[in-house]
Amino acid sequence: MTMTWTSFTCDEPDFAVRSIPDGVVFRVRRSALENSEVFRDMFICCEPGTDPLLDEALDLHETAQVLSALLHLLHYPPEPPIPTGPAICVSDNAPTSNTNFNRECLLPRIPLYDSRTVIPLPVLQPILFDLVDKYGLSVNIFQVLCSHLLAHAPSHPLRVYGFAASFEQIYHRRRSRATPSSANEEKQDLFGIQFGVSAEKEMETQMRKIASKAIQFLEPIGSYSMTEVEDSIPSVKALHRVVQLQHIRVKTLREILNESEIFPKGYGACPSHCEKTTECWDRQRKAVAGKIDSGTDVAGEMELFVDTLKECRVCHKAGVAAVEMLAYMCYRLPRQAQHLAKLT
Repeated sequence: MTMTWTSFTCDEPDFAVRSIPDGVVFRVRRSALENSEVFRDMFICCEPGTDPLLDEALDLHETAQVLSALLHLLHYPPEPPIPTGPAICVSDNAPTSNTNFNRECLLPRIPLYDSRTVIPLPVLQPILFDLVDKYGLSVNIFQVLCSHLLAHAPSHPLRVYGFAASFEQIYHRRRSRATPSSANEEKQDLFGIQFGVSAEKEMETQMRKIASKAIQFLEPIGSYSMTEVEDSIPSVKALHRVVQLQHIRVKTLREILNESEIFPKGYGACPSHCEKTTECWDRQRKAVAGKIDSGTDVAGEMELFVDTLKECRVCHKAGVAAVEMLAYMCYRLPRQAQHLAKLT
């Protein structure tokens, strides 16, 4: 079912909230509003016996559309997006041998979701995440929104990466301003875990993971316009993280390719075509090395050459083995920012 964020109703309302700009009154459940730290604190501060009546409304400076989205989050917290089938993605575990090696299992894959269950990116960012931050929504709601944000990473990597990096910085600055005493005195009850310092640490961690994963889907950073980069990436540090990872990947991919051999140390050499095949491999290798970028499928480029060796069974077998080794070596190169330290 397609999610709707522009209108709101609920069963058994016992409270009212009014949009000041639009004058629209929403009937709500007070218990649902307590999923917000802001509303929870407000209710706690109310004197006993002075609970607002049903016909009294809490006025908020939000448009009806934004307020509707907030009330949806509080009353009907979203579920994670629903996968449409097995994700076409790289396994987290590298193969331990080349037995029955399938190069395709090493290619980057994209998770697929039912689009009707994925919250649209313009609704997520900035509307829903801004509401989470402004009204102090629980970390559980935040985590589900993160799963929706990550679902957009393959198709909108620059926007997702930039937003996650900016959110990560906001929460890091906020936590750094917290005094040691306030952090130590925080109650580690359910409320503290959902809304307190611990929750903010978890939110920062979640956004760091999203930024790290989104970076693998980015095109070479030079392929984006200046406007796209300025509008999406929040800081020089965040931009440098991308440039550094892509630079090191290009450098390392080129090194791996330049060191590859079709007949390593003469192993499996064809007695009839060894010299000619080696020369052709080297020529193709140099051609590919000259056009490598951070997302180049090096093994796939070399596989095109191997297809020309089918007339000789020995040469073709050696070429397939060399491409499989290339794919394995390239697969081991980290694509995510969290693994950047392994390359430096």
